[in-house]
Amino acid sequence: LDAVVRERPLLREAAAASCAAAIERRLCDIWAASAWRELLASCMNEQSCLEQGAMIFSLWDDPSRCQPSALRTEFSALAAAVEQRLVYVSGENSRSHQHKAKHIAQAISHTIFVERGLYGPLASNLERRSSLLSHLLQRGVGIPMSLG
Repeated sequence: LDAVVRERPLLREAAAASCAAAIERRLCDIWAASAWRELLASCMNEQSCLEQGAMIFSLWDDPSRCQPSALRTEFSALAAAVEQRLVYVSGENSRSHQHKAKHIAQAISHTIFVERGLYGPLASNLERRSSLLSHLLQRGVGIPMSLG
């Protein structure tokens, strides 16, 4: 799959590029089905399962543009920003303090919409990629609830 993804943009003949795209799609489908089976069989931690499932969807949709390490870095940065917001609002660190759900939701909302500037698509512009994390974080437009 990596070889097809890497070489397809270099193909000059339309027929070869089309064939490579079809092979890439089929390999992505096979890989995603296998990754889902493995995830369902082995996942014990709900948060880890959710994150891994989101990665599988993003990679399945667009393997050439989705970079899992970059997504994980972005998730970590968002989590750190939410934590900073909670400390700013409450004066308490999450490790030593149990925050109320309302304050957590407000911190997440502020971080996603105000600090990061993410926003939802117009109803007339809604597309299936809007719920993919890689798409949302790259374009800044999508369904921010996907981050929840």
